[in-house]
Order: sequence, then structure tokens, then C-alpha cells
Amino acid sequence: MTKTVSIIGPDSARVTACAEKLRELVRPGTTVIVGAGPEARPDVVVAVVGDPTAEDVDIAQAVSESVGFVVLIVDATPRPWPHYPGWHSVESVEDAATLVNRACVDLTAWAGDAQRADAERLERVRMAIRLASHRISAELLGEVLGEPPGEQAKARDRQGGAGAGAGVSESEAEQLHHRFVQRLRVAVAEQGVRFPRVDTGSPALSAAVVSSTAPTPPHSSPRPTREHISGWALAAAGGLAGAAGVGALTYRITGSAFAAIVAALLVWCALVGVRLWLVRSRHRAAQRRANAQRLREVWIALVADVISRLHIPRIADTIPTLPRGLNTHAR
Repeated sequence: MTKTVSIIGPDSARVTACAEKLRELVRPGTTVIVGAGPEARPDVVVAVVGDPTAEDVDIAQAVSESVGFVVLIVDATPRPWPHYPGWHSVESVEDAATLVNRACVDLTAWAGDAQRADAERLERVRMAIRLASHRISAELLGEVLGEPPGEQAKARDRQGGAGAGAGVSESEAEQLHHRFVQRLRVAVAEQGVRFPRVDTGSPALSAAVVSSTAPTPPHSSPRPTREHISGWALAAAGGLAGAAGVGALTYRITGSAFAAIVAALLVWCALVGVRLWLVRSRHRAAQRRANAQRLREVWIALVADVISRLHIPRIADTIPTLPRGLNTHAR
């Protein structure tokens, strides 16, 4: 096992003397370099210090944060050095050599910590993308539905989850889908992850979203057919009742059967037309709400596909290839 030790301190003569003695005490394969900087990539830094001045404490703290393992050879001083993670205070070069010889890396603990960190990062990225997708979906549909994002959930609850307001037409759905994909790419990039290869085009959207103007095939479902027949029957019955009343009143006033028939036909056509317009308007509104719900389902499936294909480099995968001579703590 090879190790690199850097020995530093304010007194160069004292540092040189300690370095010579340390070379005699450390195990073979350990290199002791006086004043080695970060370019030497030392595994352990040995600092020969005296009183804990503010400048020396700051230097030792910076070195500890960079390297992780600092041995302080403290000369006789009335003021003790503060305790700091990664600092090991000793009173002699012999004690420092013992710590240097025992310094090692616990690869098992390191690998376990790395695996936990990888899992936590993956979960954070997934959660951030999900939250971003929900926010983007609410904002985009809110622009079309004319409702704040908070009001959309209330409207969906009132309408059984089918959507809110006038819904979304097929042309609007295509535009919204394109904007959603673009903003989703930005949300993924903000997490420092490359957007995976997934099908984000409109084929899946076109298959899921049905045009609000397309007629419903009579054989597609028996229930819509009964609803249409019921609408026609109610319109016809209401029109006949209104026409009969107007025709009778016209005949009573004019005494002309022809005028009564014409008035009755006009009233019947007007009532039937209004009724059919209301039925078709409700049908179009329901279709647009259904399109909005299908659009949400397409986005949910797309986000799930993106999350399942995310590739985040794992720290744990690099640990077996690291040099075994790295030293971060003594045991």
C-alpha cells in the first residue's frame, strides 16, 4: 500500500527535522514530502504547530476540508488546539507515525455510504421531475381552461375528474403537448441529467385524443346511441307540444288553418333546432373535457417513461477502481 504524506508548519527547521524522523518510522511505501501542496495529492497532512493562532487554525481547517485527515504535532503550549472533524492532535513524531501507518480507507463503509447517496439522489431527481411535471401540466391546462391551477383540482372533483371548463380541442392538445415536452426537457436538465430517449412525438397523443368535432360512431357504444335518441325524442316532443299550442292559438285568432299550420311548423322547427343545439353543445363540451383528461393521462405516461429511463452516474460504481492507498481516517 502506497501513501503520500505532506508535512507542513510555520517553523521550517522544525518541519525538516520532523520529516526526517517520520521517514524512519513510517512503513515502506510511504513517501514523506516537505511542504507538498494539493498537486501532490497527499493522503495525510502532518502539521507541526505551536500556539493555535487564528491563521494556523484557518489553514488547518482548510487542509482538513480538502484532504480529510490532518495530524497535528503540537509542541508544548499552554493553549490547547480546538477539536475539529478530521484533526488528530499528538505530542510526538512517534505518535504521528503510528497514525500515519494506521490510516486507511474503509471501502465497505465507503461503498455503503455511496450506495445510499446514489439512491437518495435518484429519488430526489425523480421527485423533482414529478413535481415539475405536475406544475407544468397545471399551468398549461390553466391557460386553456382559464382557471388558476388550484381551481382546476376543485373543478375536476366537481365533474368526476373529467376535466374543467370547456376542455381542450385536438388542435389545442397538439400545441399543449409540444409545450409540455419542451418544458419537461428543461426540468430534467435542471437536475443535471440528460433527457432519455423516449417517444415524445404526437402519434401517441393522436391515438389518445379524439377530435371534438368527429362524430361518434353509432356502433361504438350502446349508451351514446340511447342518449342521442332520447335527445331527439325530447326535442321532437317538446317541439310538437309547442307547435300544437301556437297552431291552435293562431287558428283561433285568424280562423285560417293554413296560417295555423305554418305557425306550428315554424315554432316546431325553432324549438327542435334550439334543443339540438343544446344537445350538441353539451356533447362537444363533454368531448373537450374528455380530451383534457386523455391529455393528462398521456403526460403522466410520458413522465413515467422518462423517469424509468433516467441514467444518473453512480458514485458506488467507481469505488472498486479507486487506488487502495487513499487514506481518510485512522482506525
